[in-house]
Amino acid sequence: MENQELNINPFVLEEIMASDIKEVVADINKNIDDSDIKWSKGISGKNKYWLDKDNMIKLKDSIGNKVFSINIQVDGYKQKSIFNLIRTKRKKGDRIKPFVMEYEFENQQKYVQYLLNDSASKVFEGIVHTYSLKEFKKTLDFSKTGSAACGSAATNSGTSSGNSRNNTSSSTPGRPSAGTTSGSYAWASMGTTTMPLGSSTGNGGGGRVEVGEGYFGKPQTNQQKNSSVYGKSSDCPKGRVFIPINLKIPWKKIVIESEGEKIDPKEELKCFDEKKSGKITIYVRQPTENTEKVMGENQVGHVFIGLEQNGVKKHFGFYPPKGASDLGVGVGYTYDSELRDNSESLFHVSISTNIDATQMKKILNYAKNYPKEYQLQTYACTEFGIEMGNLAGLNLPKTTVKDSQTGGLLFKGRSPGKLGQEIRAMKSDSKNKVVKTKGKSPAKSKEKC
Repeated sequence: MENQELNINPFVLEEIMASDIKEVVADINKNIDDSDIKWSKGISGKNKYWLDKDNMIKLKDSIGNKVFSINIQVDGYKQKSIFNLIRTKRKKGDRIKPFVMEYEFENQQKYVQYLLNDSASKVFEGIVHTYSLKEFKKTLDFSKTGSAACGSAATNSGTSSGNSRNNTSSSTPGRPSAGTTSGSYAWASMGTTTMPLGSSTGNGGGGRVEVGEGYFGKPQTNQQKNSSVYGKSSDCPKGRVFIPINLKIPWKKIVIESEGEKIDPKEELKCFDEKKSGKITIYVRQPTENTEKVMGENQVGHVFIGLEQNGVKKHFGFYPPKGASDLGVGVGYTYDSELRDNSESLFHVSISTNIDATQMKKILNYAKNYPKEYQLQTYACTEFGIEMGNLAGLNLPKTTVKDSQTGGLLFKGRSPGKLGQEIRAMKSDSKNKVVKTKGKSPAKSKEKC
């Protein structure tokens, strides 16, 4: 079947949250009660596997069948696969227990390319694996013999390999070899459709979603040309289901919160005397407090500056423009930069030091002539904070970190999480003061000069 653009019919897609479908969630909970899979939000899961309760896709077909696709996050797994938990509500046919779909790409680079592709030509190329929910957690433990997969299907352009999830290999591209099985599965892409904007999550929704058609049982003759899969286990799904691929990942929904108002540093800092000493503080808000995580409940975190001199107090940080696309920031687009006020802003750790007049002059000059481009991976708030701190003699490290999902294909740069932990490991002395408990930066002073 050729990839084709879908119209509003026969599918309607909607991005929803767990709170919108309590009955479905209750049923899922019965099936995951004794497993390591738990509900969480975004990438802040505390278990090895977690279901992102704020990122669920509902598909409704023309006769009223509903399919819920929930993104499964995997802690510490350098992904080249998308994992979705699937729950169905069918108008006709037998009930299908919740199950897991894995969309495995040839390598991490193709995985990332698919994640970032938002065009009508998007089509999954690789191997589709189907698992019973209770067996899913075994799939990442490659030390185990045998396979937990119900079956695996290569797409038209996918290529089977010897380490596929059903432990098969084939000399025929696009078709895994058969083993001892109890039934046949098939999967074929139905094309892409556009997620409606203004979804119930409040995150804006939108974006292109690929829908596949799974034949869980004996595939129809015309589908055998596209893909073939061989299944097992009594808990494996049976029936014909349209399934949306839920690839909502943290890097495509980064939010850089523009907290305070935009400032003109030359105006903001005009009351500082570059011929006098003062004090500088580097504040770090970590993505997840007291961890090196690249993302968490505080998004990507933030690093900002505090300057003090004779009662004058100013706090500010380095940002993309307020209207910058969250998606664009997340995938590394370059934007014009700006400084914004960070008075009374949350931080988790900070380091302060007294500075002499020479250092004050350098710091003021750098702030007033700050770099004019913002790029999340090469120069963002962390780099700005490190540069300002090192002009004060703090010798802050410039450690590069990588996102755990892809080993750096989605993010490679400096992070508030890592910098925060490096500052936390430092000790206060006669010159520098390290604060390791969270708080808020002081209010902006109001002076005339």
